[in-house]
Amino acid sequence: MIYTTDVSKKSHCPMWDIDINIRGKYRLSDSEETPYQATFMRAYCPIIENIHLPVEKRDEELSYYPYCRINDCPCLKGFKKTIDIRKDGYSQ
Repeated sequence: MIYTTDVSKKSHCPMWDIDINIRGKYRLSDSEETPYQATFMRAYCPIIENIHLPVEKRDEELSYYPYCRINDCPCLKGFKKTIDIRKDGYSQ
């Protein structure tokens, strides 16, 4: 079974000029030698995530931002490749 953890970081959206919390998903190590190590899998933008939700489940505040034209968004970068969950906690 794969276990994951999320780490968030504050960022400034260059498209909409607002502050947002980007979420990075990390896969926890299944090795007994490094049980507290987690490897970066991918980053999630709340604006893009909100767009893909059914209308009734969307965040009303984020609904004011109906799209994103930035393909290689700098907000989604900058997460550490590996983290120690005891030290890096829940935010970077």
